[in-house]
Amino acid sequence: MHYMKWIYPRRLRNQMILMAILMVIVPTLTIGYIVETEGRSAVLSEKEKKLSAVVNLLNQALGDRYDLYIDLPREERIRALNAELAPITENITHAFPGIGAGYYNKMLDAIITYAPSALYQNNVGVTIAADHPGREVMRTNTPLVYSGRQVRGDILNSMLPIERNGEILGYIWANELTEDIRRQAWKMDVRIIIVLTAGLLISLLLIVLFSRRLSANIDIITDGLSTLAQNIPTRLPQLPGEMGQISQSVNNLAQALRETRTLNDLIIENAADGVIAIDRQGDVTTMNPAAEVITGYQRHELVGQPYSMLFDNTQFYSPVLDTDSINKVIQQLLEFSRPRHSQWQQVSLNALVEETLVLVQTAGVQARVDFISELDNELSPINADRELLKQVLLNILINAVQAISARGKIRIQTWQYSDSQQAISIEDNGCGIDLSLQKKIFDPFFTTKASGTGLGLALSQRIINAHQGDIRVASLPGYGATFTLILPINPQGNQTV
Repeated sequence: MHYMKWIYPRRLRNQMILMAILMVIVPTLTIGYIVETEGRSAVLSEKEKKLSAVVNLLNQALGDRYDLYIDLPREERIRALNAELAPITENITHAFPGIGAGYYNKMLDAIITYAPSALYQNNVGVTIAADHPGREVMRTNTPLVYSGRQVRGDILNSMLPIERNGEILGYIWANELTEDIRRQAWKMDVRIIIVLTAGLLISLLLIVLFSRRLSANIDIITDGLSTLAQNIPTRLPQLPGEMGQISQSVNNLAQALRETRTLNDLIIENAADGVIAIDRQGDVTTMNPAAEVITGYQRHELVGQPYSMLFDNTQFYSPVLDTDSINKVIQQLLEFSRPRHSQWQQVSLNALVEETLVLVQTAGVQARVDFISELDNELSPINADRELLKQVLLNILINAVQAISARGKIRIQTWQYSDSQQAISIEDNGCGIDLSLQKKIFDPFFTTKASGTGLGLALSQRIINAHQGDIRVASLPGYGATFTLILPINPQGNQTV
């Protein structure tokens, strides 16, 4: 087992390559062995059928010629029968190269013909050994295929008894050298090996290519996770198949991390002195020593109590606390930190813009701000939370109105951003946003207004993120600002805001 730890690769790509190689090689070698074994059997079967066909041809061609020259002495009769039958065996063996064939006469106990005569003529007249398989064929009157060493050498020999009128006159044989059969079988083996090797090489190449593709996708995810640890807004690209599901899950996790920064973190980041933490119900959970000094309360007096009791004591006064501002901040902070289940429905962006403008276009505002609507009437409804998007539009429109000190104009546009996205832009010609501040405007508690809480745009960004959209800002100081909302037509899954 210890050796396996050293052999077994640690990287996923190498593990998959090893598993794929084993899954390809084992069946391929098994199939190759079966094909090779069955192929050899097929070669032998084909040889046997061919040899059997030859002996049957010789038997038909023989006819009753064994009855000829019966009165001649043995040696003369052998020569006479050889002269009579040799052309037959010559013609047939010429038609089947590599095959030796002939006749054996039981009465004369001698080989009558052995073709091709150029190679085996000297065997004519020879008597076969007592243990020769040919004698078994003549004795039992049964055809036989025998493989072994005989007169010609190591051969595969097919033998057929010559029977006429119920009498066994001899036997006919047709054989082929075993070496020739092995050579043909080896050629077949070479072809099988070449095909198997080519198949293995192609399979290995495909395995490496596909594993490299998979490894690239895995590297994208691992690199993205490493970057995510340093930069939460990082999003992984859309990948195919199961890798796409993993990347989407990582993106969802990153979005959840962005949206679930704890209340304590937000307060600690933006409060240098007193820190009071409250839960979603508005009850105090903790406070630091600086807060005890500022408020005059001890920690044990407030924990578990509603934060509003800080201001119920009318005799309480602090030169550093504006209770109305604190109430406003905390209410928006609770709204910002409390998860809300969205009410997803089909929403027309054009109708939503018009509804929101009704809320903004008061008599005082219309006297100094011109509202210009350029709405794309061909937009189809999108799947969204109507009230949350209205809250975003209302917040951006109010900011745009407040950015215009005297007279100005606000342009609202809607259009088809892409096949799967629609967009809304709100452009004003107000004071604009300084370049150094544009990266901070979505941070919680960041504001340039004396009465602002710094949570409006942070909450707006959170709502757009929950819709799997994007909110962008472009501005030049003194020339106004443009906020662009890009929203998917059909978000994947319903997010909690």
